[in-house]
Amino acid sequence: MRSNLAARGRIAVTAAHPVTFSSAQVKGVIDVVRDPTDDELDLAEFRKHLISCLPSYARPLFLRIRNEVEVTGTFKYSKAELVRQGYDPAASSDVLYFDLLESDAFVQLDKELYDRIQSGRVRL
Repeated sequence: MRSNLAARGRIAVTAAHPVTFSSAQVKGVIDVVRDPTDDELDLAEFRKHLISCLPSYARPLFLRIRNEVEVTGTFKYSKAELVRQGYDPAASSDVLYFDLLESDAFVQLDKELYDRIQSGRVRL
């Protein structure tokens, strides 16, 4: 999946990691590292691509948009801090998006939406 998504242009690297919800479900966050030469990632087009190539259970619920990726000494993606941060927008300076089913779009994750997800008021 990584190379297929990266081939979409404007995306240099992708990496996925798990997120734990209060209901103990584990879903994925995909970290999208933008190509720094591009101004903006077309989230609607990216979402359409995800829908066309992945079944619903395999699609990420969250996107974390970053300008660079941290790697370990052996050139593996460093995910421990990202897993710790989860999808809490207050825990990271990265921009987070949530695939909000009721709007059929990735929407920027803010505190209000985060609280709705945590309380179970948003369908996952």
